[in-house]
Amino acid sequence: MDAVAVPEVVDVAPVRVGAVGRGVFGAVAFLVVVQLVVRGWVAGSGFFYWDDLILVGRAGSYSLWSADLLLYNHDGHFMPLAFATAWVVTAVAPLTWAGPVVSLVVLQLAASVAVVRMLVVLMGVRWAILVPLGFYLFCPLSLPAFAWWAAALNALPLQFALAWVIGDAMRLVETGRRRYAVSGVVVLGVALLFFEKSVIVPFAAFAVAVLVRHVDGLGSAVGGVARRGAALWGGSGVVIACWLAGYLTVVNVSAVHTSPAELRDLLPGATSLGIVPTLFGGPWSWERWLPSTPWADPPSWAVVAAWVALCALVLLSLRARLRVGPVWVTAAAYVLVAQLPVALARSGPNTAAELMQSLRYFADIAVVLAAAGALILRARPRDHTPELLPDERSRTAELFPGLRDLIRVPLPGRTPVPFADSRRRTPAVRGRIRVLFAGLHDRAAAVLPDSQHDATNPHDHAAAAAPDPGEEAAVPHGQAPDSRGVASTSRGHAAAVLADSQHNTTNPHDHAAASHPDSRGDATTPQDRAPAYRADLREDATELDGRAPTPPPDSWGDAAVAHDRTAVVGPDPGGTATVMCSEAPASACDLRGEIGMSRGRASVLLAGSSGRLAGWVLGTGRRRTVLGGRDQGFIPGSRAAAVFGVVFLVSSLWSTASFVESWRVNPTRTYVTNVTGALAGSDGVPLLEQEVPWDVLNPTAYPQNLVSRVLAPVTKPTTFADSTSRLRMITDSGEIVEAAVWWNRSILPGPEQGCGYRIRGPQPSDIPLDGPMLEHEWTVQLNYLANEDGRITVSFEHGEPVGAPVRKGLSSVYLRVVGSGSMLRISPRTPGLDLCLGVGPVGVASYDN
Repeated sequence: MDAVAVPEVVDVAPVRVGAVGRGVFGAVAFLVVVQLVVRGWVAGSGFFYWDDLILVGRAGSYSLWSADLLLYNHDGHFMPLAFATAWVVTAVAPLTWAGPVVSLVVLQLAASVAVVRMLVVLMGVRWAILVPLGFYLFCPLSLPAFAWWAAALNALPLQFALAWVIGDAMRLVETGRRRYAVSGVVVLGVALLFFEKSVIVPFAAFAVAVLVRHVDGLGSAVGGVARRGAALWGGSGVVIACWLAGYLTVVNVSAVHTSPAELRDLLPGATSLGIVPTLFGGPWSWERWLPSTPWADPPSWAVVAAWVALCALVLLSLRARLRVGPVWVTAAAYVLVAQLPVALARSGPNTAAELMQSLRYFADIAVVLAAAGALILRARPRDHTPELLPDERSRTAELFPGLRDLIRVPLPGRTPVPFADSRRRTPAVRGRIRVLFAGLHDRAAAVLPDSQHDATNPHDHAAAAAPDPGEEAAVPHGQAPDSRGVASTSRGHAAAVLADSQHNTTNPHDHAAASHPDSRGDATTPQDRAPAYRADLREDATELDGRAPTPPPDSWGDAAVAHDRTAVVGPDPGGTATVMCSEAPASACDLRGEIGMSRGRASVLLAGSSGRLAGWVLGTGRRRTVLGGRDQGFIPGSRAAAVFGVVFLVSSLWSTASFVESWRVNPTRTYVTNVTGALAGSDGVPLLEQEVPWDVLNPTAYPQNLVSRVLAPVTKPTTFADSTSRLRMITDSGEIVEAAVWWNRSILPGPEQGCGYRIRGPQPSDIPLDGPMLEHEWTVQLNYLANEDGRITVSFEHGEPVGAPVRKGLSSVYLRVVGSGSMLRISPRTPGLDLCLGVGPVGVASYDN
């Protein structure tokens, strides 16, 4: 056979979305809307939590372009765009939870659309796309990261970037269009400014692109992807290098000291108790100790059941699909890689194992597993049909190295014609298609197996050859044409035809059926009638009258051209023939007669008990219709997929509801609601600085846990001060009440009768206490008599001075002073100011006395 020069990149033309495509997109849109409704309910049930208050506090304290806002080292995270998003939301709705809810839903919508795009690129517009999409949309694995606003500002952009860049990488490798490289690089750069973990995005995209070529059976997968996607990989490297320079400038990276024992404590819990149960809609129950986030706490029996189900799923997929082993290995490797940085950075003697079970660090795994599911569904089913002859297998292996597992046998007496875009077919090609498909019930009798044999050997049973347009039908000896002049096929002339999911053609020159003499006694050979064509729609060009067919088009907005458009005829266990169509358009699949073909990707019915079980579980078939118009219903796989989908959805919603019940317990809601109302009715007397309650923001976040910073978006600059003439405090419930100072230490009586300690002149006066004080924040109550209004500064023996106003006459002032020592130092700042200072407490301010 002559060699054909095949271009490396095939141009892509847009294709109209048919009825099936519109139906698929309608179902996709419905699932996305349902997810947004569920996630909106989850978001609305929550409130600001922990780091959320740090984000809004800094957003209320600094301008948008402030380096203190954008270049802030947030617990080892460099996330300027997350802070910028928080600033915009806070400016629109300060400390109002509706703002974060809207941002959460919008970001989730963007991530879900990106996942849809990725799946369309990987699988085409098919009903099977709903399987991995449904998993991503409703899997509880991404739920904890979504519910927590600060975590979602990291996780959702990462999910978007993973899905979008995977799609761009695939389109770049397939089409060579540089715009996909530009798009991927830009998305990566934006994602890195939300979350440093986005550095893994190009590596994941490269792995998926390589796996696509592997499951398609194409050689030199790594080299081909590296070469064709060089613009994306090179651009990503430049972006990562520039980002890394900024990251290392902002974040102080220290050495990680982690023992293997600590990793053994953290990693198994995250996998067994967290990730694996969520794959099947778990963990079904959550545990929580305030102020921590909920963590997965599935029952022991459920963990065992999830592992058993996962192992069964892996084995069945390996049994039913070709070359999916590396897909599972890569997915498992990503799960491990996603856990290692968290375990290394967060491990320590004070780290609880439940930290890993919170799952908020692993939301991106849902995107990777959805891509892995798409790759498994993309892989061709294994061929278990015994009717294929050894010589047919060997010849196909020679023509298509690596594709020996699935071959196509021409229909008896017909020459296979590849399906291309109908708008690109020449009249001659359209004529051959009409001959092949138009009115099959009038042209050919039902293809039925012999009563004595399970399969019909095409070498023993000659089939009638379908004529080309304008030619007379060749009728085998001993068989009369029907009333229409078309030869009928006998009951014993059926041959098994298996569709190659990646290659559309079998060379009729090498795979010709046995020649049959025509009515004149001459032999008619398929070589005289069959158009020569060669191609892999995804990788090579097909010659159809000098024109190449349309491979999968631009993935967003256009329907993907199905890879396999060949009718499949296989023996039906019930004694009839099954006619299916694999990913053919409606015009080709719907025969408009008594013979129907299923739309969507139909798989070969698996032979043997294990094959049938794998097909039933994985849903390798959809609908089957026998010749003669007798509908045999749905292949078991579609029913199993529907049942499993419903079970997964119900299980996921149960886990979601139980998570919300635990998550909605949040004291911050009461605190913020009450304090904002109290401040609105305040009399204008400033409040002393204090920390928010520990269950609102833990003291480990100091100084971000100071009330003036947390409430910065809703307060005035004069709301809080270092000193006040009236001591009041905010309670743990957010109410403003009167307070007093404990006598932890006290100012001793002064030496001057009737005055105590006289403070005058520019020099500071040392005021002794009745004991030393440790380094801390203390409240000092000064009871004084002043000759005029003025200002003073107060400090501990070791500490920074704090300024305070004094008024003429007898009065008191309360100051918040940080320091330590056995005395106070007081200095007048107003010339001519003369003070007499009496006894007073120095200690902790409290409203519970």
